[in-house]
Amino acid sequence: MQAIDNNKLVIHKSQWQALLRLGLVRLPHALLLTGAPGLGKRQFAEQLANLLLCERIDATNATPTSCGECPGCRWLSADSHPDIRYVSPESDDSDDDDSDGASATEKSPEKAVSPTAKAKAKKRTRASIKVGAIRELEDFVFVGSHRQGRRVILITDADAMNNIATNALLKILEEPPATVYFILITSNKDRLLPTLRSRCRQLAFARPSLAVATLTLRELGVPKGSEALLSLAGGAPLQVQRWHQAQKIDGLKALLKTFQQPGNNPLALAARWDDLLKKDDQLKMEFLVEAVQRWVVDQALASNTRLNSATFTGWRGLLQSRRAANHPLNQLLFLEELANHALRATGIMASPGQVAA
Repeated sequence: MQAIDNNKLVIHKSQWQALLRLGLVRLPHALLLTGAPGLGKRQFAEQLANLLLCERIDATNATPTSCGECPGCRWLSADSHPDIRYVSPESDDSDDDDSDGASATEKSPEKAVSPTAKAKAKKRTRASIKVGAIRELEDFVFVGSHRQGRRVILITDADAMNNIATNALLKILEEPPATVYFILITSNKDRLLPTLRSRCRQLAFARPSLAVATLTLRELGVPKGSEALLSLAGGAPLQVQRWHQAQKIDGLKALLKTFQQPGNNPLALAARWDDLLKKDDQLKMEFLVEAVQRWVVDQALASNTRLNSATFTGWRGLLQSRRAANHPLNQLLFLEELANHALRATGIMASPGQVAA
């Protein structure tokens, strides 16, 4: 983990000030960072971990900051600090692999599974945080610190813990040592058990204003013009940065253009989306459906007209489409239905009942 510049990401400032206005003395020992992806939760967590492990904290500012020069800061920057642990989801497929690299199905010719079936099964699995990863933390938490200072446990995608792993974590949180701090990150807090949420102080990351998001993009070195993609990212500047690093900008700008100039013909709009999906392997159906939903919401917020029955009918259709986005039987027909719902929800195309009236 690189040492964090406390002033680099302006998107963090309000959360940082709210958390540390009373100093580290009042800092909770279990913190849950919540909010949509791309809002800087991981960066904030690393920034906080850097502060907790700094050995020469600068307390001259309104809020304390890390020095960036002490042994603790240098070790953290080199990813070699002994008093921090990271926990993140692991693919469930890893348990199927033996030490020699052959899976159980490959070792059992009587129950051989076709490559296609295995690929489908792999696609269905969801990476998870297993109970073993949580139990491994017990020695780290209760034995003692290498530097006789604070210790930090950073858990990303905390909602990936199953009930067994969550219960193991709750036992550790019952009476943690005073110098141990847990920082949990989630984009789906409703998936966490209520008992775990109640043990943590929650710090929410909301969608920033366009001005703040644009300034954050500049601080991150994202080229000008990329702020147009904030609408596709739900206003999350770090998501736009990731798209830029993955060289997805051109395809996403083409998608954005279909929202800016949708026309009023659902068949034509569906054909444009179908063409984009076929040309760009990185553009996935599920993302397109989510982007359409965001477009509809943005249109509704920007509109001064009252919502009508056609809006809600179109929105219900979009929700149904999203549930089927992972496995449409016919891509073009699915997109035509999606475009139909979207144009009705935005009011661009009237519903059949309105046309008859």
